[in-house]
Amino acid sequence: MPIDTSQGPLLTSDPESEECFLGTLLFDPDTFYKAGWLTPDDFQIERNRWVFEAICRRHEAGDDDCSFLEVEQDLRNAGKIGPGLIESAYVMDLVQRPPSYNYVEHYAKRVRTARRHKALADGMAGILAKPNGIDPGIKTASLLANINERFPDPEMVTQTEQLWTYADIDKLLGPMEWEWEGWLAKGFATLIAAESGIGKSMLALRLAATYVLGWTW
Repeated sequence: MPIDTSQGPLLTSDPESEECFLGTLLFDPDTFYKAGWLTPDDFQIERNRWVFEAICRRHEAGDDDCSFLEVEQDLRNAGKIGPGLIESAYVMDLVQRPPSYNYVEHYAKRVRTARRHKALADGMAGILAKPNGIDPGIKTASLLANINERFPDPEMVTQTEQLWTYADIDKLLGPMEWEWEGWLAKGFATLIAAESGIGKSMLALRLAATYVLGWTW
């Protein structure tokens, strides 16, 4: 799914949401499965990633009612608590961070969204810093595909089905409408990607002319 930039600058880090999410899991371990799609790589603050990894280990071990004390002990066993690492009181402090324990999915979505934005910002910086003759549009499309594979849109992963084809979209949103059956869907952005000089611009002009002049698709 596209990354929305219409609401202003991209938020590339959200430590508060990371802490509120972790605090909710520590207060109510049952909420862990409400955002089971989140991964340690979603956490940009290292100590928060360590805490989430410890929570995941407790659940993988079958301890679905793990307390913050058990998570803290897990972190000690992993050598993550100490000078320059996680302060001894940090895990307990996390429990007090959320203003409400009823919004674990909201916190999780904000964590994932910030991670997607960070991946986009880093990727675009790399594209701009290293021009190599490849069409920037192709590199950008590849970057977005990679981001969507590694960090799927949080609004989509909460659906019961992933959207891979037009048929999937048709089932989720209702009957698809087409300008050109099977190729150009009404109300959707269509990307034309190919090597430089292959004829993308001419194809786009032909499509525009067919649409405006009523030619046969």
